[in-house]
Amino acid sequence: MKVMQESPIFASLFLVAFCTVGAFASLTELLPESFHYEGSTFYDIVTDDGFLRGRIDFAVYDTDNLLLPGETDFADALGLECRYIYAYQVFNDLFASDEAVSYFAVFGTPEESLDIYEQSIGSYDDGAGGIEPSDEYFTPSNTRAVWDFGGSYVYAGDHSWFLVFGSDLDWVAGDYEIRAPEDNDFPVAPNIPEPATVALLGMGLMVLLRQRRTGAK
Repeated sequence: MKVMQESPIFASLFLVAFCTVGAFASLTELLPESFHYEGSTFYDIVTDDGFLRGRIDFAVYDTDNLLLPGETDFADALGLECRYIYAYQVFNDLFASDEAVSYFAVFGTPEESLDIYEQSIGSYDDGAGGIEPSDEYFTPSNTRAVWDFGGSYVYAGDHSWFLVFGSDLDWVAGDYEIRAPEDNDFPVAPNIPEPATVALLGMGLMVLLRQRRTGAK
């Protein structure tokens, strides 16, 4: 009898791992490749009304050392008079997200000046149906760059435009904040596991349950 009860558990674990890997694999990378610095991070936030889960791609372009064709074209199109261009893109298309993104900000650590050009913050059409922020600004202390999506929220299944600002500071060790509508302040939780990690965890649980089933015979 126990064998029949545990079989659906194995199937469920496999399905969860499979679906999670598939969801991560479906995310599209749109930011031009950067020779200087680039990467991505996943966010997983509990909000007032549900969960907010997705990915943020980021890149820093050194305008004195643009070595890749894509980053050269990107920097030329922006036309910012600065040494470094910081670019971000928010994706909210993980299958488990049931909330929208209304606010995204990046800031120095610890709260240092971003050494920004006052007119350098902006957002640019990614050419792939991204959502445009309704407002973008630096805080008075120049420690935070903010993009507010107002009524044009980044709903589940959506992503943002390219969000950029210029600086003369090579500042790759910062942090970010993301909020859902009507949430006051929900900082990002630790990154959720990568697809390979999720699959391995699922397989490990399956092995433990199989051992338990064998011992129950």
